[in-house]
Amino acid sequence: GLYYSVIDMNENGGLGKVVQKKQDLVIDTLDVGKITATKHANGRDWWILVSESHDNNYYRMLLTDDGISVNGIQEVGDTLVQGLGQAVFSPNGEYYAAFNTIDLDEGQYLDIYNFDRCTGLLSNHIQIRYNDFAYAGGVAISPNSRFLYVSSYDFIYQYDLWADDVENSRITVAEYDGFWDTFPTRFYQAQLAPDGKIYISCTNGVFYVHVIHNPDELGLACNVEQHGIRLPTRNNVSVPNYPNYRLGPLDGSS
Repeated sequence: GLYYSVIDMNENGGLGKVVQKKQDLVIDTLDVGKITATKHANGRDWWILVSESHDNNYYRMLLTDDGISVNGIQEVGDTLVQGLGQAVFSPNGEYYAAFNTIDLDEGQYLDIYNFDRCTGLLSNHIQIRYNDFAYAGGVAISPNSRFLYVSSYDFIYQYDLWADDVENSRITVAEYDGFWDTFPTRFYQAQLAPDGKIYISCTNGVFYVHVIHNPDELGLACNVEQHGIRLPTRNNVSVPNYPNYRLGPLDGSS
């Protein structure tokens, strides 16, 4: 299920206090680890999206000044095949993508949708399936919301979301170079950062993250640097989940 808590930041001298704890929001079997959010078209409220497990139903939650509530359930597109992976909205809120690694037989699934920031509804589902024997992976979208990057264990792929045929726009922009830091530094989850670069964690507890320096550029010009940053301590596979806090209202929207 999905739960929420409420913190009053006026309490404890500005340190905050939990005033409601573990309130029911969605009682269902949900996909694991792919909850994500984007700004409503009004530039103030937030849409929060999560799917049912092994289904094509999406819960859309709306967070406003009055609190958080379920705004509906949408059945859309093909059935999702779910496993280890990541979901993300594009910086402009117009696209939603989820990447799943299932197993060595099933392969990998990339699901892409258009997203309506006014209604919170998904549309135009594209499902891309392939098998490069990935055990882990993630997904991120460039600052200009054009290029979608999939970090698929031994490879990093770039897809052009503006292309007429998104699936056939794929370019391999990196292949694992064999570097070890006690463990292999293969590609795992990805995150677009405020500096406009995409950072990718590794599949083990290592000191390094990979960097895509110019994610707005087509193909190899995006400039992937493997194990490009050495951290002060080991990172055990994770990256933070940051929505685009800078996204404003949608021009021309009612």
